[in-house]
Amino acid sequence: MEKAVGSKIENFFRQYKRDAYKKGYVLLLADENPKYAYYLVSGRIKQYDITHSGTEIIVNIFKPGAYFMILTAITGLPNTHYYSAETDIIIYRAPIKYTTHFVNTNPDVMKHMLIQAYIGFDGVLKRITHLMSRNARGRVIYEILLDARGFGEVSQEAPYNLSINVTELSLRAGLSRETVSREVSRLRKAGYLALTQKITVLDPSLLNKALEDSF
Repeated sequence: MEKAVGSKIENFFRQYKRDAYKKGYVLLLADENPKYAYYLVSGRIKQYDITHSGTEIIVNIFKPGAYFMILTAITGLPNTHYYSAETDIIIYRAPIKYTTHFVNTNPDVMKHMLIQAYIGFDGVLKRITHLMSRNARGRVIYEILLDARGFGEVSQEAPYNLSINVTELSLRAGLSRETVSREVSRLRKAGYLALTQKITVLDPSLLNKALEDSF
């Protein structure tokens, strides 16, 4: 059922314009009213805020199959975040007018989107809890595990190659690059990670145990 509804949503978006953008392209600014709803075909999109001091705080990461700006359009709530390409991306964009009509006239789609919204919101709350309650080591480990489970690549040499580098990891953890680089180096020396061209998680279960001990 869920797979069928997912295909229904994808087929709706496929009627509209398909675009490709390079890493760093800003799709939407904070306080900008969306004209389109987006469906991500490939790559990653980050949702973030920028503090008064200019620090970027990542709120969420979207991966292929994700869609956004739909519930914002339906509820009429203002958009308060920036959305940009964390990697090269391919997206479909459908006009808000037709997207809201599609959702409102398809109860199964509305239900599916509400479920996905709840799952996403629950994930954000868990992430905030970890970032607020843990030390720098714990915050780095949590973001590493989150990326490994959601975006990591299985390799022949080791279980998971992360999809992000130290700079991107620091943005997700809300820490300076120097602090994250130091913590990653300590985790490598302790045998949790390997560092080549990518950060590799050698044993997720051991790293998860280290997370539990990081309070």
